[in-house]
Parts: sequence; structure tokens; C-alpha cells
Amino acid sequence: MCLGGLGFLNTWDFPIYWLVTVLAYAVNCYQRREQELRDWWREVVFCAVILLGLGLLLYTPFWVTFRSQAGGVLPNLFNVTRLHQYLLMFGMFVFVVGAFLIALVVELWKAGGLAGWKGGRLEGWKAGFSLWVGVAAAFPLLLLISIAPLVLTERGRQYVQGVLNSEPVRTAIGQQTLGSLLNKAVSLRLADPWLFLLLSGLIALVIFLVLRILNRSSDERRSSPANLFVLIMIGTGLLLTFVVEFVYLRDTFGTRMNTIFKFYYQAWVLLGLSSAYGAWYVLEGRRGWGRYVFALGGSLLLAASLVYTVTAGPSKAGGFKGRPTLDGLAYVREHEPDEYAAIRWLNAHSAGNPVIVEAVGGSFTNFARISSRTGLPTILGWSGHEYQWRGSGEEAARREKDVDEIYSSQDFQRTLDLLEEYDVTYVYVGPLERGKYSAASLEKFDTLLEVAFQQGEVTIYQRRKP
Repeated sequence: MCLGGLGFLNTWDFPIYWLVTVLAYAVNCYQRREQELRDWWREVVFCAVILLGLGLLLYTPFWVTFRSQAGGVLPNLFNVTRLHQYLLMFGMFVFVVGAFLIALVVELWKAGGLAGWKGGRLEGWKAGFSLWVGVAAAFPLLLLISIAPLVLTERGRQYVQGVLNSEPVRTAIGQQTLGSLLNKAVSLRLADPWLFLLLSGLIALVIFLVLRILNRSSDERRSSPANLFVLIMIGTGLLLTFVVEFVYLRDTFGTRMNTIFKFYYQAWVLLGLSSAYGAWYVLEGRRGWGRYVFALGGSLLLAASLVYTVTAGPSKAGGFKGRPTLDGLAYVREHEPDEYAAIRWLNAHSAGNPVIVEAVGGSFTNFARISSRTGLPTILGWSGHEYQWRGSGEEAARREKDVDEIYSSQDFQRTLDLLEEYDVTYVYVGPLERGKYSAASLEKFDTLLEVAFQQGEVTIYQRRKP
């Protein structure tokens, strides 16, 4: 039920925490297993299927009507994260989890858990290096697999060409062909391989430590369930940030922006929790100069990370010069008194949920402000957001056209028909509407509708319903 609830609240969370749960269950079963390896696999797969199935089944009413904007996996060819960019985001966590991993390696070394010299080679390090090579090779292979449909199919080539022809892409990487873009994907990674080497090395080290700990029967603190669970969280968090260097989920944005946002968000949670545990583990169990180096380095990084926390409040609040208030409309009351009065009037006189119509504009603007400030339904809010959430812009585009026609059309009957179609009660004409539409087109409402409210630049018209 908990995992299914994550899918209901934020779809991306479900597969991520399903994986964490299944891995934790698999490790626990392996530690206490008395059956054959084949039976262990069967038990883990059964658990995974049950969790997935029940997580979906318990929220069937949501899933049967759910429509996602995601449309498959695409290769990330030219948006490559630089090491310094990654460290600006996760540097604090990388420092702490890195120290935690080193602490586990040192403990295993001292306990003989990394194997001794054999045949002139240190078998443990040899196995670790082989694992690193395997991890490093797996992700370019994933990139190649995702590229294949784009290169081998006509539809894929058309999609790539459409992306290359878009203005934001041309601005970022210049004019490219499919062939030159593939060359650029390789050259970008070869020119700056440091993040690739860091993340592949850390992921390989996590896997190496889990395998070494599981294959040694020990009651020491390094073999505790807590350590293993934290290793699972670290590995999953690093994996989420690494995979977006090679592939992303296709959506309405056409780039990896939304995939980065969703995956980094969960990586932040997993690595943050792991870092809290890792800091305790290193400081509690260490003695000598290493402990103090870690404490000093961690303190400096934490202080640097808190710069935004300390400065954001005064910056966003204008130095706290204004009168503090919890009233979200205080700004409107002071700077837009006519609209504030209109909002108060609508809240006081609109019984039920009458539909209002107001001008439609871009996301993160003042458009849709009356609907959002009164809670009354409108024909369309921010069309871009509607497109993102619904996975299709067809309905939003139709409604935006109809709203424009309501305000701009000189065909009186067409205007009345549209108001009837959407069951509109109030037509709002304020500063944004007057700035977007001509005065001549807005004057028709004086003839077609009744004036219900008027103050300054704001007029609210009421439709005469039969």
C-alpha cells in the first residue's frame, strides 16, 4: 500500500522505491538463506512481482484513467553534466558517502576481507577493478541500445531531425546532422570524462562492498543490516544521477530536463539520508587524524552548502522591510486594489462554483490569477501546464482558441454560443485583458452581458442565463 501510494502521489517514485525495497529484501534473504541459490532467486522474484502487482492493484481507480506524458526512452547525446556542475549539486553528499565507503574498505582490509596476495596479485583489487570496468561499459552500451531505433528506423530519424531543427537545440549545439551529432556525443564525453569515471567508480565500489560483506559471515558492525541498507540507498542514488547522462524519458519538454529534475530529486533524498548515517558511522567509529580531517572537511562543505539557506530569506523577503503577514493577497491589496476588490466581490457573491473566463497567457505569469485567487473554475489556466499534466495539448489548444474568440470576436452570436458551451457565468475584464485585446472588441460585453461589478480598470460581466 505504501509503495502504491507513492505511485499515486508521484509516479516516478514508485519504480525507484520499489527497486530499493526489492534489493533490501534480496540482501536480507541472502544473509539468512538456508536454501539453494535458485530458491533464493525464486523468493526474491516472487516478492518483486507481488509488490509491483499489489502496488498497482490497490490503486486501480487511479491507474485505469491515468495518462502519462512519458513516451519511451531516448539517448542523451549532447546534454552532458560536467564534474563541477555535479559537485555543486551533490558535492557534500559525495564527500560524506565517499568517506563512508572508504571506512568500510579499510575495515574489510584490516579483517582480511579483501583477500591476500595470491600469485603476485591482490585478488580483491583485481575483482574490484574488473567490476569497475563492467559498470563503466554498461552505460555506454545502454546509450548505444537507445540510439539504435533512432538510427535504424525512419520514424526515429525524423524525430531526431525534428529535435535538431528546434531553436533551443540549434542555439545550444549549432546546426547538426545525425552523423555529426553522434560524433559530438562521443567527443563531449572523451573531452571531459571525470564525472563518468567518478560515478562508475563509486557505483562499482558500492557493489563490490555489498558482495564482499555478504560473502563473509561476520557479526561486526560493518556487516550490520543498516550498513547494507545504506549501501543500497547510495548505489540507487548514484545510479539515478548516472543513468541520465546516457538516456532520458521522452516527454513534452523534448529534452532530459524533467528526467533530471525527477531523478535528482530522489537521488537527493537517498544520498542525503545515507550521508546522515555515513557521517555518524565515520565520526563514531574512527580515531586519529582521519576523523578530524573528515570533520573539518565536512564542516566546511556544510557551511558552503548553507549559503543559500542563510541568504535566501532576506533576499526573497526584500530584507524584511515590509510588514509580515500570512495573507497571500496582501500584495494584491496594496499594488492592485481594483483586482483585489473584484476578488473580494467574487468570493462574497459567487454561490456554488460558477465558471469564470479570463484571458489566457503563459506559465509563471499573472494570467489565471482570478481563478487561482478565488478557487472558481475557469475555461483554461496555464496551457503549458495543462499540456504537461495531460500528455496532450489538443484540448488546451482548443480552449485557448475559444477564450481568444470570446474576447476578440465581433460575432455576437458566436460569443454567446461559446459562453453557453462552457456554462460561463462571469466574464472578467481587467488590466491583462485590456492589454491583450482591443477596446473595440471588449465593448461588445456592454451590449451582450450585464455589469455585475465595476471598479477602476476592472469590470465583471454576468451572463444572463435563461
